Amino acid sequence: MKAHELAAILREEHHRPYGDFFHGIDLEDYADKLLHKAELLVHYRESEVLGIAAFYCNDVETLCGFLSLMWVSPEARGSGIASELLDGIIRIMEVRRFRYLKLEVLDDNHRAINFYRRQGFEVIDTKDGALIMGLMLPRHQD
Repeated sequence: MKAHELAAILREEHHRPYGDFFHGIDLEDYADKLLHKAELLVHYRESEVLGIAAFYCNDVETLCGFLSLMWVSPEARGSGIASELLDGIIRIMEVRRFRYLKLEVLDDNHRAINFYRRQGFEVIDTKDGALIMGLMLPRHQD
């Protein structure tokens, strides 16, 4: 995936009804930052991108990862792709022995908040119209 492809997806999402979850950022710069500094999981159907998750798993002192972006195309929402992407991130973090995953979601994005709650995340803080949510790892105890 190239920066301009990711930026195009972000721009398209930004202009959808209720898609305004990129406040005050340059989408080209954000896409470039994700591609160069974050790790990405991308769900494809043939050559079509149906889902993207970008995360940071680099804080070896606190062993806390951060989910920066979770996006599923409108036609694929409700199909389980977000759960698959999140499960992939969690597996990677658990292999690396990370202990916690955090994310930030707008407080009026009820669909996302409910999804993350179903996945085991809890609200741990608030910040400027957003909720900070966290998940203890490992999520599944053997």
